[in-house]
Amino acid sequence: MRFLNVLVLSLVLLLLEAGLGPGRAPMVRPDFLLVAVVLWGLTLGVQQALLAAAVGGLMLDAVSAAPLGMHVVALMLASLPAMLRDRELVESRFVLALVLAPVATAIYYGVSLMALLATGR
Repeated sequence: MRFLNVLVLSLVLLLLEAGLGPGRAPMVRPDFLLVAVVLWGLTLGVQQALLAAAVGGLMLDAVSAAPLGMHVVALMLASLPAMLRDRELVESRFVLALVLAPVATAIYYGVSLMALLATGR
């Protein structure tokens, strides 16, 4: 059942990423899949976040011109800081989400940049 939830979430996010959702300004491009994976990890745990990252990343790789597997690896590494949820460093998960969102974004785009540089694209 959880796999079905991840699959439906990934399909919806993939449609949003592909620009098939509601209209938005051309310069504003939020990364819905990254946000969903991080929040999924904060609410359901790292295992579910890794599953969501794998399914969503494969779908995003299927429709992008990036090297195959780049989004999967970048999303999986970006979801790992959600392990801090179990450590209970702060009482509020909202504060943890505010801290982890920029960290996960930096990891995701850093790994993506390294993959693109390594492949010469």
